[in-house]
Amino acid sequence: IVGPGTDPSVPALPTTSPGGGNWVLKIGDGATTGGYAVKVRQTFAVTAANSVFIYRFAVVLEDGSHSCSDQPYANISFTDASNNPIPCSDYNIVQTGGGCSTGADPSFVTSGIYAYKPWTTRSFDLTSFIGQNVTFEFIASDCVQTGHAGWAYLDCSCQPMTLNLNGLDIP
Repeated sequence: IVGPGTDPSVPALPTTSPGGGNWVLKIGDGATTGGYAVKVRQTFAVTAANSVFIYRFAVVLEDGSHSCSDQPYANISFTDASNNPIPCSDYNIVQTGGGCSTGADPSFVTSGIYAYKPWTTRSFDLTSFIGQNVTFEFIASDCVQTGHAGWAYLDCSCQPMTLNLNGLDIP
């Protein structure tokens, strides 16, 4: 997505990230249901110039009143060059509602039949992986029972690890 706009099903949700870049990736097919899961993966070499991975995302999930394992969801994870999960990188996103309260994210806002997680910015320190390849993965999924939708918006960038001390950036 290029340029400002709002989600067609959740008009209060901008489709571009506040403070983000010029492009946003929409993951999933919007309000269409059918039990689909969509995954985006990017593998890259970690250097001192890109050792902090910054990602901004917003998620829209329809409450199916199912158990947590059957609800629409989103998941963010990193793996190392051997496809091993990087500790503390896995982030599973489910909304509160229906039969799901354990592990559910309380920051969701209700909008009609949908709940959305407003744009959120997170970062992940990859300095211990400098000189190696890592893979970032983001999944957005409809419910397992095929009747409720889930989709997301994603904006990512990489920055060097710096420390700002009295206005000076120190690598």
